Amino acid sequence: MTTLSRSLTNGALAIAGAAAVLGFGGVAQAFSVTQVTTSGFTYQVGDKIFSDFSVTGTTTEGSDTVDMSFVGGNYQVNYNATTTGGAFNALTTPGTLKYKVTIAPGYLNTFSAAGTDAQGGPFIGGVYTKTLAATGLPTLTYNSGGVTPFGTFASGLKTIDVVSSWSTGGGDNYVNSFSDKYIQQPLQPTTPEPSAVLGMLALGLTGVLVRRQKG
Repeated sequence: MTTLSRSLTNGALAIAGAAAVLGFGGVAQAFSVTQVTTSGFTYQVGDKIFSDFSVTGTTTEGSDTVDMSFVGGNYQVNYNATTTGGAFNALTTPGTLKYKVTIAPGYLNTFSAAGTDAQGGPFIGGVYTKTLAATGLPTLTYNSGGVTPFGTFASGLKTIDVVSSWSTGGGDNYVNSFSDKYIQQPLQPTTPEPSAVLGMLALGLTGVLVRRQKG
């Protein structure tokens, strides 16, 4: 294959790759904890790839679930303790959910900010906490009855490792769900404009022609 034809092929692949990324759409889908912690599990929503899940800490009976979504400009990871046979189930002892979030190749976005919150009880006098620690982010702590804390990432991050922890505070307290929220910059998934890709291809072709002329 000639240098010119290889350049054309590479340019076509770059444009096709950009089109595939732009065309990807994801909706929230609930997975059992067993599914997400299976080796090799990954799930993509928009430009976010979620992977490397692990869970520690005990729960009551039932199949707890994890779902990932893109809502109102926020990417979210939601953990829900489910009910089985009408019985109320919840996280009653401290635990952690660990995972990785990566911005898919081809996107220009970077991580900007994050927040976390939780729901639980008892509804009167309940004390529980939820913390979020991630690469390049100050540790965030949500206290029951408080407001959602937000923090800012170090600039330029495109992949983060997350440790999402909860504590019930003992007694009869419990956590029945929590959410980690991520904001990126720009807010919407963004890839290079097709014209930019074509421009780069044109520059490559110009270089090829110059080299051929010199030869």
